[in-house]
Amino acid sequence: MNFKLEEQIGNELLWHRFLKDNDEQSFSDLYNRYSDELYSYGIHLGFKEESCKDAIQDVFYRLYLNRGRLMPVKNFTAYLFKSYKHRLVDIARRDNKSVNINPNEATFTINLTILDDIISEEESKKLKIKLEEYLVSP
Repeated sequence: MNFKLEEQIGNELLWHRFLKDNDEQSFSDLYNRYSDELYSYGIHLGFKEESCKDAIQDVFYRLYLNRGRLMPVKNFTAYLFKSYKHRLVDIARRDNKSVNINPNEATFTINLTILDDIISEEESKKLKIKLEEYLVSP
């Protein structure tokens, strides 16, 4: 048996003990085994550090609270990562909805100089010359 398979079986056993026997040590072991992997996964997906940490806490908190209603799953790792990803998306949606912009604070300005105007004119002239060359050439 390879190491990954043994690890998977061990994790499934911990999950089963947590659900059936209400074994808090098994739950703690699952948290310790997966928290770093979940965090890395969330960062890899492009989520903020704090969102990743919050999502890990939320997922394990919900697992713990709902342990009496949860059913055994065939692949606990997949179940956990999918739950985590959904929680990250929920947090991102919540954060995007709660962004308040004060028009007095958020100002958008563009500072153009005479040099910018000259460069822009030169680029326009070059582009015009190239277009004329293409149109005239056979």
